[in-house]
Amino acid sequence: MVDPIELNDALERLHAYLDGQDIAGAIDYLRTLHPADSAELLAELEPEQQGAIVERLHATELADVFEQLDEEDMAGVAQHLDVGMLADVLDEMEPDMAADLLGELEPDQAAEVLEQMEEPSDVAALMTYPPDTAGGIMTAAPSSLRRFWTVSESVPFY
Repeated sequence: MVDPIELNDALERLHAYLDGQDIAGAIDYLRTLHPADSAELLAELEPEQQGAIVERLHATELADVFEQLDEEDMAGVAQHLDVGMLADVLDEMEPDMAADLLGELEPDQAAEVLEQMEEPSDVAALMTYPPDTAGGIMTAAPSSLRRFWTVSESVPFY
């Protein structure tokens, strides 16, 4: 379990790394935090600081952080990534969150990212729905069952 943080203290610590040009230290610090805390801190940074950090994070790390950001902040941070890296990040995200992010991008950029994704079908299917409809906010995640459930307990999930 990750310890809770005081946002202002964490932001000061992150700025100290960045002001000292210690990007590696800033990244190492962010890696010690919960993705929600990292997301909140990242959203508070200037765009050039965001870029310096996100271009050095792994796709799985960015996916965890992106899923904690709102769509506007996701799109802002995503602008610092090349198309291939953004496609890798979206491949790691839940399809509904990936669709939300792609919906915030310019249509040409979204199409290019979708084209480079390994498995774009679930994301592309969700993007066909208007954003504020049930289809636009649903997730395509499969149902899961517990192995000790009976058939009658499991049927409502299908």
